[in-house]
Amino acid sequence: MTSCERVVRALEFRCPDRIPVRFGRLGCDDTADSGYKFIVKVDNAEARRSGMKEWVDEWECAWVLNEEGSSIDNMGYVREHPITDYALLRDYPVPDPDDPRRYEDIPAALEKAGEKYVIAAWFTLFERAWQLRGMTELFADMFEAPEKVDGLLNIISSFTVRIIENLSRFKGGIHGFEMGDDWGTQAGLMMSLGQFRRFFKPHYKKIIDAVHSCGMHVWMHSDGKINELIEEFIELGLDAINLEQPLMLGIDDISRRYQGRISFYPTLDLQRTLPGGSREEMGAQARELIEKWGTPQGGIIALDYWDYESIGIDENRARMALEAFQEHGRYT
Repeated sequence: MTSCERVVRALEFRCPDRIPVRFGRLGCDDTADSGYKFIVKVDNAEARRSGMKEWVDEWECAWVLNEEGSSIDNMGYVREHPITDYALLRDYPVPDPDDPRRYEDIPAALEKAGEKYVIAAWFTLFERAWQLRGMTELFADMFEAPEKVDGLLNIISSFTVRIIENLSRFKGGIHGFEMGDDWGTQAGLMMSLGQFRRFFKPHYKKIIDAVHSCGMHVWMHSDGKINELIEEFIELGLDAINLEQPLMLGIDDISRRYQGRISFYPTLDLQRTLPGGSREEMGAQARELIEKWGTPQGGIIALDYWDYESIGIDENRARMALEAFQEHGRYT
């Protein structure tokens, strides 16, 4: 069974031979990156590697590295939100989704991927909206200027849909499309389900429908306690969701509500188990996730955390997590 077939079967509950894994930093990965590029002045990873303290992304959001009081690496935060007035949207320099530089590395990446399942890189809706407008301002605008929030979200989702349309040229080579928005705090959702349905759900539907029309699966990352929100994404047709705090979410609660209804690609709990658990605890949690979030027919893919330094772990602990999933993840 090829890596691509294994991932497809896991996503579609069609009995892969084992649980697929995405541990690229350790050289063990059933998936591959598509080679799609953000056209940025400086991206977060490059800024950190080069020691930069401040940079500007492709949407003109000004970032700064957060060093005060931080003992570990971090991705920084947006210091200046460029949409100080919605009138600026009329002439805003929205990045060009048709810029050929975004796609120039894809053919080589597809050739390198071989028989792996290829995933196009990360996009956001909510995160980009508050980065542009400011978190406090965006939440206030939902009550005071809802039509302006609609306009902002339409710009972002239309940009994303155009990216998807361009990626469709590689249909058959790119198999999945991944996006990410952190919707939860440690206690619950950042907004009511009513607000989510009013402002964001229609734009997610537009994006997810566009991906499916290109014959690709849709993957999504979201941190926080989003137990209630997963039902919304199932209704929208999301294929797989990444949850990285299973102990906070409640492994049994997620299992009771959603086992067999959507695929999961979890990490071991990145707040407790991954940084501090014993080998035995890692193994027990991997087995529990496989049994309760997956099914005998599939529905689960093991994931590495992308940034060891930011959560204070090293490659040895990441390898322990991989071995825990491998030990319990073979079906045949």
